[in-house]
Amino acid sequence: MTHKRLINFKKRCSKIPVFGGLFLCQKKDFMNSSQEFGWNVLWSFSPLLIAIFVLFFTREADNFDFINNSINLIKNGELFLYCTSLVAPIFYIILDERPGLLKYPSKKLQTGLFIVLMGIAGLFFTLKRAGIQFYQSSITDFSFVYLFICLVYLFITLVYKNYRQPDPSSAIREEEEDFSSQAESHRRGK
Repeated sequence: MTHKRLINFKKRCSKIPVFGGLFLCQKKDFMNSSQEFGWNVLWSFSPLLIAIFVLFFTREADNFDFINNSINLIKNGELFLYCTSLVAPIFYIILDERPGLLKYPSKKLQTGLFIVLMGIAGLFFTLKRAGIQFYQSSITDFSFVYLFICLVYLFITLVYKNYRQPDPSSAIREEEEDFSSQAESHRRGK
């Protein structure tokens, strides 16, 4: 595929809602996002991880069932709350309009998706806490699907965030050029 064809392909694909902007991103955007994503997931789920750790040490080690104990901690809709803490930074990232940032891809659609995700979490958690009967396995299964959707959405948002950031060396170069042009015009008396 020639370079021109590749650029045209990327431009066409960049118009795909939600995922299209990924075609404009570079490898460094994905790499920086991976690290930020890992830390965000770790800190968002740290209360759950600490609870599992505590359960492990308060129960007899030979009777400890990691999977069942983990599911017992989230079977009442708690995973929906953990997911909201996971995706909470997305709203700020999408609406961030600082000078020098590139335009956020599909901003309105992404904002709508964020509101829907938060609404779903709130609805299911509230219904579960209100005592509305669900099939226990279906709500737990759905919460894992919801978690997967939130993880993908968070990663995409972080990639876009890194893509939108100005390149530090270019920003410094522009600042130096601006300073040089101002100094030159001052010397000429303009």
